[in-house]
Amino acid sequence: MKKLLMGSVAALGLAGPALAADDVTLQLKWVTQAQFAGYYVALEKGFYEEADLNVTIKPGGPDIAPTQVIAGGGADVTVEWMPAALAARDVDVQVGMALYTGALDLTEAFIAGLNWKHDLLPTIVQDEAGDVLMLAYSNRDSLRATFAQGEMVYFSRSRQQLWHKGATSGHRQRLLRMRVDCDRDTILATVAQQGVACHTGQYSCFGDPPFSFDALYRVVDERLTHAPAGSYTATLRDEAQLAAKLMEEAQEVAPGLARAGHGD
Repeated sequence: MKKLLMGSVAALGLAGPALAADDVTLQLKWVTQAQFAGYYVALEKGFYEEADLNVTIKPGGPDIAPTQVIAGGGADVTVEWMPAALAARDVDVQVGMALYTGALDLTEAFIAGLNWKHDLLPTIVQDEAGDVLMLAYSNRDSLRATFAQGEMVYFSRSRQQLWHKGATSGHRQRLLRMRVDCDRDTILATVAQQGVACHTGQYSCFGDPPFSFDALYRVVDERLTHAPAGSYTATLRDEAQLAAKLMEEAQEVAPGLARAGHGD
């Protein structure tokens, strides 16, 4: 029963070394209300006593900070969001030291936190503007390769092997950030897309996005940065040539605007 109680405490975001203690002080996050009723019912029913725990429940309030209470020794466990409760126990320092010494690997921690009910997890890929580019699948090894290389690596279901996106075509995807959904079984990756994402030649596997100046800027920036062979835009690095091109385009646009102004 004691293990069940403390397991419930951990699941609710409570923190504190209470397993070895008979006297336990619980600090609530807010004033006594319906959401905390279960703690009081368990106390009245004697469930804590059955678990060999002498529990004291302290209500919260507008002037009470549970993390400060637990940090000051005024409580053993507290109803609090897990990050704040961990920080109150200086766990952030321990995690930082673990990262520094190599005892904790962020890549393996991320992979371990995923819901691997299947060996492959769907991975939705979007660009910096939020336009969806494609859907692929990732496994543990492809995620390790992605984090190691900084570019998207997937698992090809047709070839049954790792697939480094753009390794052959040059249309690579530089990883910017990655997060998971509420069930931790679907990945959302935001990438900097080089070239197009779809094998058909379209920017996205869901079709080319509608025109926008943001998209135009990304295309021009990509051409100037990577200078792909045959790109005219990539040659416009020279200011004199760029000025000449702008004048050429202006001379083409101006007559049309003049005609439009006269109702022609």
